[in-house]
Amino acid sequence: MEITRVTKNNYRFFAPFCFGQNFVAEPNTVMLGAIEDNVACGVAVFVIEDTIGMLTNLYVAPEYRKRNIATNLVRAFQDVAQNAGITAITVHFSDTKRNEMVPFLKANNFEIFEQSEEYKISLQTLEKSQLFRKYVEKTKKNECISYQNLEAYQRNELVNFLMKQGFGKEWVNVKGFSEKISCVLMDRIGHITSCMLCSEYEGHVDIDLLCSTQQTPLQLFSLFTFGYQQLLKQKEPETEIRYLAANSGMALLGNQLFGEEIKKCGCVFYGVKSI
Repeated sequence: MEITRVTKNNYRFFAPFCFGQNFVAEPNTVMLGAIEDNVACGVAVFVIEDTIGMLTNLYVAPEYRKRNIATNLVRAFQDVAQNAGITAITVHFSDTKRNEMVPFLKANNFEIFEQSEEYKISLQTLEKSQLFRKYVEKTKKNECISYQNLEAYQRNELVNFLMKQGFGKEWVNVKGFSEKISCVLMDRIGHITSCMLCSEYEGHVDIDLLCSTQQTPLQLFSLFTFGYQQLLKQKEPETEIRYLAANSGMALLGNQLFGEEIKKCGCVFYGVKSI
């Protein structure tokens, strides 16, 4: 197996597994790719801030997993880090990834810490909430569209938007990524500025917002509210919705929508390895 630096010259070879070509051009970003039998099989992205290297994205193709490829990608970055004056590698993950991330990180000598909180609310509680209904009335006229109602050209634009947010072609086009997209927010001339992702797990749905820098707080609030309305139509009343307070915008929106009805249910974890 070979680990190599992903650059503009070899990006196309790794493109199906990459998280957007913009990562390659960023001076503070290191993207490493793994090659097995002359086939690209995995990538890792590290963002460097001062003397810290943050592992922001890690992906290994399913048929190549359990071959220590992820471990070799992290170890390869250590060699880069030592020459660049980096003193530690960090990574964040939530409860939903805990079972797979903790053994991997401990095997690679990371220390694990609890950092941020995760919150939940059931759709049944949400549907009965007078506070939520109040905000639904306020956001009816905003430019939010469910994924199912997008025109073909808008779906193509959404793919471009997602790739700018750091998702590679394989994630967007091949792995059923569209099933996670609840709705999008359009600006006045019809360009996509934000979208809501809903990742379904056993008994609950994780919410995340992908946003450009163009939307206002009111527009973002509209997207958040509209997305929850979509879930009310699609899911069973007992379904729990979860979001992370690690994202300050999500925490603020959630608290405004739900008030005291929102409940803490888990944590975001932080792994760090000194070099």
